[in-house]
Amino acid sequence: HWQFLPRFILSLKVYDFNPMQKGFTLVELLIVLAVMGTLFLIVGSISLSSLPSTQLSSEADTVEQTLRRAQAKSISQQADLAWGVHLSSAQMTLFAGSTYVGRNQTYDEVHAFQTGIVKSGLSDVVFDFRTGETADTGTVTLTASSTGEVKTLTVNQAGRVNKQ
Repeated sequence: HWQFLPRFILSLKVYDFNPMQKGFTLVELLIVLAVMGTLFLIVGSISLSSLPSTQLSSEADTVEQTLRRAQAKSISQQADLAWGVHLSSAQMTLFAGSTYVGRNQTYDEVHAFQTGIVKSGLSDVVFDFRTGETADTGTVTLTASSTGEVKTLTVNQAGRVNKQ
């Protein structure tokens, strides 16, 4: 019944191809999984290595903003009090009052430092009522314990905060 086809067409090798059979072979799936796994490892290691640096920058920004907020609250005479920031090894507290010990705890805003961030330097910075100046000059140093990377914030007598 195939006699009407030319002889050369009949001589061609035909592979077993079944159009009803769809999907991927096991080898194709394993290759795709291996490539995807390798890409995930590369991307994961890059993002994990940058995490401590990102956390350190974030904490330095938060300390800088909190110091500036305390100064702004003192200048604007909010609650008719001087404002300051207390920095301990584990957390930072924005407070209202001329000293941390004698503060009005109603106004406390506490921020816990992220794990792996070590703080050293100034422990209290209080800004003068109305002027925003401070006698508490010096530096606050934040260090990422896993990498040793350091961010330094300097507070001068005028109350200006510079981050390096």
